[in-house]
Amino acid sequence: MDWCRNVMHPYCIDEVYNELTDEQFDLTDMTAELAVRDANFSIHRFIEDLGKLYDTARFYTALKRICEGNSDETYHMYDEDKRFPGLPYLERYKYNREFPDVDVTAAKGDLLKEMQIERDYMETHPNEQPVDGYFAVEPFDDYERLRNLLMESVPDFRLQLKLNPKTGRMIFAVDVESVFDIAWLTLTHMMAEDPVEEHRGGSRKGLDGIMIACQYCGEFFIRRSNRQEYCDKKECQKARNAKNQREFRNRKMMEKARKK
Repeated sequence: MDWCRNVMHPYCIDEVYNELTDEQFDLTDMTAELAVRDANFSIHRFIEDLGKLYDTARFYTALKRICEGNSDETYHMYDEDKRFPGLPYLERYKYNREFPDVDVTAAKGDLLKEMQIERDYMETHPNEQPVDGYFAVEPFDDYERLRNLLMESVPDFRLQLKLNPKTGRMIFAVDVESVFDIAWLTLTHMMAEDPVEEHRGGSRKGLDGIMIACQYCGEFFIRRSNRQEYCDKKECQKARNAKNQREFRNRKMMEKARKK
C-alpha cells in the first residue's frame, strides 16, 4: 500500500492517470466514482502477481548461475527466503533419477508436472531426503528443458495500435495495463539480451546500459560499460578484485610453464 501511494497505481495505469488528470475531474460528481471503480484492486491479486514475477525472476537468476557452472549456489533456491510459495524448479535434481523410483508417466513429458509429482512424493517420504548441499544430478544436463520452462513462465502480451499523446501518431506497441506488465517486459528484454549458454563467461560487448545480474550477489543493476559484470557494492567489488587476482596468478603460472 505504501509503495502504491509513493510510486504509482499498479493497475489500469493509463485509465486511472487519465481520469485523475482530466480537467473535468471533480471529487463531488460521477467522475470521482468512475476513478474509484477503476482504481480498486484486491491485495490478493497484487500479491499473486508479485509472487509470479518474483518466482520467475529467481528462476532466471538460478539458470544463469547453472550456465556459469555455479549450480550449487542455487541449491536452496526453493526453500530459502520463501516469501511466496514458488515452484520447485530445481528440487528434482537433488535426487538420483533412479532413486526413489517415482512414476511420472501421468505428466506426459511436462517437466513442471514431473517436478510437482516428485515434490509430492518427497513430502510424503521424509526418510528419503537427499544429502544436503549439492545436487545429485547436474541441472545443466537438463538446460534446454529448464530454459523452455522459463520461457513458458512468462505471460503473453498483446500488440495493438495506440495513439502516442505526445506526437499524435499511431504506433504499434505492446498493450501495457499494469506495473507488472512493465516489469515482465523488462525481464524478457534481459532474457533476450543474454548470450547463449555456450558463450557465457565470454564477452558481453554491446550490452552496456542494460540491466544485468551481478556475478557475485545476483542482484540486478544497470551496467555502465559493456565490460562491467559486478555491481558497486563493497563485497561485490572485493569479489571482482579477488577474481582478477586469481586470473592474473593463473596467467603468470601459465607463462612460467610455457617458458620451462
